[in-house]
Amino acid sequence: MPRSKRLGEAIFFFGRDSAPIITILIPVLLLLGYALITLHSGELDAGWKVDEGQRIAEGYFWRLLVARDFSNQDWFSRIEVRSHPPVNKYFFGAAIAVSGIEPPRSLALVDAYNNGAGAATLPAAFAKEYEPMRRPARLAAHGAMLLIAVIVFAVLLHLYGLVPALLSQVALFRHFLFGQLLFSARSDELEALLTMATVVPLAMLASQKRLWSQLALSGVAGVLAALARRCDQPVLLGRRRARAQRSLSLSRALADATQNRRSFLTPGQRPSGAAQVR
Repeated sequence: MPRSKRLGEAIFFFGRDSAPIITILIPVLLLLGYALITLHSGELDAGWKVDEGQRIAEGYFWRLLVARDFSNQDWFSRIEVRSHPPVNKYFFGAAIAVSGIEPPRSLALVDAYNNGAGAATLPAAFAKEYEPMRRPARLAAHGAMLLIAVIVFAVLLHLYGLVPALLSQVALFRHFLFGQLLFSARSDELEALLTMATVVPLAMLASQKRLWSQLALSGVAGVLAALARRCDQPVLLGRRRARAQRSLSLSRALADATQNRRSFLTPGQRPSGAAQVR
């Protein structure tokens, strides 16, 4: 085999089936490189984007979680805050708290959006409280997007080699949706990260021969996939309560309708003149 061909194959397949230290070290260095480049972007301090205020406001639930206030009615009172993966609420709340800023104190901003405030704006009444939260929330989401890129790189490096792994990065960063989510604080980033992270235990599963290892990796993949969805006990309780309230409201409506019908059929209660039903 010509020397140039051997060299080309060595470069192309570098990292494939290599030692774990290589599979881990190169992606870590890649992540650090991405961070050094992107953390200086002015996009982290750009104006408010669609749904950012709503998602950051839901960081209020981190406050409830830390306080162990599981009986608070805010867990169940608004359908909007139950319509996204629940782990998102704790993710942004924790990111804001770690940065030294107090998480949201209430769901008043959520109510403002429900009452018609623009999804890509922040009502002026909330600017003082929420403006400092935007950057740490975006940094957390930004880190999630960079981890997605690195996970894709690491898996392809281990399975196919260096060149396919590098091509994946070009494809990701040139995709408009990836670039759009790279500097915004929304639930999509974390949901995508958790979904992509399931690839890691599933890729490791193929090489495992011991049953306990297979079960453990399958369990990790299942937990990650569940977190990306809506598997959260307070939310599930809220849904049950909402269903119970709807059933109770329906029962009351039927009872009222029955009572009104009886009153209508009573001779002394019948309408007269033109209003009388014939």
